[in-house]
Amino acid sequence: MTSTPADDDDDVVTPKTAEQWAMLCALKIEQDHGAGGPIHIAAMLGRFALEDDQGGIDTWKAIARAYDQLMRPAGGVN
Repeated sequence: MTSTPADDDDDVVTPKTAEQWAMLCALKIEQDHGAGGPIHIAAMLGRFALEDDQGGIDTWKAIARAYDQLMRPAGGVN
């Protein structure tokens, strides 16, 4: 039997908490958007706010907190 990418669990990261999931999202945003990450997050927050989607707003607020944490220098000094 040959292995497929879906069979290879070594490359799959499964978050165990909402905070871990938000951090994985923040890492992906940093990877995909670089310095434009905050703009992307703000745009998504705005989109869900215009749709009056509180679940979406809460989700993107959690991602924004994780992104902020990710971007802070070690030691927490800004």
